[in-house]
Amino acid sequence: MLQQMLRAARLDRRVYTELIFDDYATGNAIMVVAGVYALIALASAFSGIPGISLTGVLLVVFGGVIGWLVIGGALWMAGVKLLDGEARFQTVVRLVGFAHTPLIIVAIALPLPSPVSTAVAIVALVWFFAAVTAAAQVLFDFERGRSASAALLAVAVWWVLQMIGIGPSLPMVFRRL
Repeated sequence: MLQQMLRAARLDRRVYTELIFDDYATGNAIMVVAGVYALIALASAFSGIPGISLTGVLLVVFGGVIGWLVIGGALWMAGVKLLDGEARFQTVVRLVGFAHTPLIIVAIALPLPSPVSTAVAIVALVWFFAAVTAAAQVLFDFERGRSASAALLAVAVWWVLQMIGIGPSLPMVFRRL
């Protein structure tokens, strides 16, 4: 699983292709997402963000898992319904789960001083967007522009829902940065 995470973070299209055919990797995708958000929550707690307790960590992980499903659903809707691609929802969420790997950088950014931490977090979000785009390219067999459009829509839906309080994990962290 760690090798798959590293390859997904390197935007290796072959790992995304392999994950399409590995139904058992869905469980690993859940662990990737939960692990990424647990690291972010723990880094938040150690960085002095108020309100992060064990319950807070669990809420961040739960919000991250909900966000993962939202991104997967939005990517599936964009790719299948809007852009006429073909993919199963389960396959989409599996690949999006592994695309979450670059968000580990957010946890690393938290203890850094404010302007640096913000820049590092933005790099992590751009990298995450690139990973979702790479997953969409493989999933839907789209060229880069259509894949980026689908990924942008999915990430935008996720971000807007987080900003209004559904899955409040990352906006809480970014308010600290």
